[in-house]
Amino acid sequence: GAGLQGGGRGDEAHRVQHLDRDLGADVGVGHAGGHNVVEAGLLGRRAKADDYVVVPDLADPNAFAIVVCGDSMSPRFEEGDILIITPASPVKSGDFCFVRIDSHGEVTSTFKQVFFDDERTVRLASLNTRYQARTYPREEITGLFRAARRLEVL
Repeated sequence: GAGLQGGGRGDEAHRVQHLDRDLGADVGVGHAGGHNVVEAGLLGRRAKADDYVVVPDLADPNAFAIVVCGDSMSPRFEEGDILIITPASPVKSGDFCFVRIDSHGEVTSTFKQVFFDDERTVRLASLNTRYQARTYPREEITGLFRAARRLEVL
């Protein structure tokens, strides 16, 4: 794909994988359509990144990027937005996260706002009111990674 470069390239810059929709169908992000592949061990195997972005002042060596697909997180996050996900960042109720779900052997991924309403469940909410929130038992959430930044490509 086209090279995506962001920010300066000083010592503080960190290369982050940019995950292109055309790579495969292992990880669906958002509510509709496109797919991304993640290298950070989330799939239990390694996949080749399509592109890279440079993110200054990023301390998490396991950070990765996702491309928002669909309109479930509109108006704050739009289709095509590039988000930097930082697995090392702690997650608190109300954060926007890349979430891996294993529900009875069916593994899916999504990008949602996360709420911890009680000790047993996790509620995943869309910002677009056309989509209802879904609640999962905590043991079905196999990955919860906070979005740290949105990249703007000019």
